[in-house]
Amino acid sequence: MCAIEAGRRGRRVVVLEHNPRIGRKILISGGGRCNFTNRHATADNFVSRNPHFAKSALARFTPRDFVAMVERHSIPYHEKTLGQLFCDRAAGDIVDMLEAECAAAGVRILTACTVLQVSGGFAVETPRGGQTPLVGLTSGGGQTPHGGPAPGGGGFAVETFHGGMTSGGATPPVGGVFAAETPGGGQTSRVGLTPGGATPPVSGGFAVETSGGAFQCAALVISTGGLSIPKMGATPFGYSVARQFGLRMVECHPALVPFTFGGADRERFAGLAGVSADVVARSRERAFREKLLFTHRGISGPAILQASCYWRAGESVEIDLLPGVDFAGALAACRAAGAQTGVRTVLARYLPKRLADRWCHVQGISKAVIALSDREVAAIAADLHAWRVQPAGTEGYEKAEVTGGGVDTRELSSKTMECRNVPGLYFIGEVVDVTGQLGGFNFQWAWASGAAAGRAL
Repeated sequence: MCAIEAGRRGRRVVVLEHNPRIGRKILISGGGRCNFTNRHATADNFVSRNPHFAKSALARFTPRDFVAMVERHSIPYHEKTLGQLFCDRAAGDIVDMLEAECAAAGVRILTACTVLQVSGGFAVETPRGGQTPLVGLTSGGGQTPHGGPAPGGGGFAVETFHGGMTSGGATPPVGGVFAAETPGGGQTSRVGLTPGGATPPVSGGFAVETSGGAFQCAALVISTGGLSIPKMGATPFGYSVARQFGLRMVECHPALVPFTFGGADRERFAGLAGVSADVVARSRERAFREKLLFTHRGISGPAILQASCYWRAGESVEIDLLPGVDFAGALAACRAAGAQTGVRTVLARYLPKRLADRWCHVQGISKAVIALSDREVAAIAADLHAWRVQPAGTEGYEKAEVTGGGVDTRELSSKTMECRNVPGLYFIGEVVDVTGQLGGFNFQWAWASGAAAGRAL
């Protein structure tokens, strides 16, 4: 989106993608259907140390703007629950659309191109003495020859990795490096390979060395995503760049991720893998009513993934297994009727039988309802409505749909995504400390933050 917006403004843009095709993670998102945005996206759907930071970009590129693009390309889509929009056919429709928009904006895409090094502190001259060219970095793949950032003269070197978006929405839609140039002297300035891949030893600007040659630029956009789904090539690329420029960071952690049980709970609830229930999960005063899914190692499902964005190690999560159900009243009514029904039988009216049976076994509930005291009825109901789980941890970045934390938003302009103290350096998407909830919000942040930077180049 950043490259598209810059290209529309007359900048000459080159996208360098490590993979054979752009949008690798888009293609696996949303179960292959791509939950490309959410109609109801607001800043309240994002987690950040600065809850106001995302407001500007989200207001200037809204879900309606992206939907308008989808409709211009006649891509059929549908709305699922809670404003989530999915392609009717396949996620490839979104990738094809972005490629078409890039082509229309004059953006050149180079695939299977690895970034080897990025250096700062170089001036970039235009052929006609006009404005200096602009370049942005998004996700790519690989390492520097030394396996890490190389100490460029007065600047930095970066490692690149496979780019794209996570299933639930995470990083911007294109990977690699793109060069966006301003017109010089009434004509478009050229940014491309310097002779022999050499970088001019002058001050200001940036230089990008790739497996296909070297690019010079005056602005650099880092849109490299986070650490989630390393099998897709994720690395700490963007964070390394930020640290080399002295930017403050918010500690990273897996988000939109399943929880793991400790030994006792794992034993108590063993055998429930695949069982799901409608619940309300609460973490740090945020509550989400969606499905919970038991796994072989703990709990997952949309409600748990949402809560994981707010949870921190050592904290508990509170789960209401019977939201909207007056279970104490149901037990009292059964008792008043004089039935010899067991508690697990009544509970199985509201929960899957395997879960009802296991819950009663774990809680030591064996009496018939008619034998329960008022205090026992109240206690049984209270436990079901406020099951406190202290996760042993999470499934980590391997299963996380997004990375929480990242570049501290205090370092960036909320209007342009440009670093306050490093002119010409921009960070957008998941690499920034802005994490969306489940349901297309991370995609919307990718589009909106990319558009903000692209319009500033």
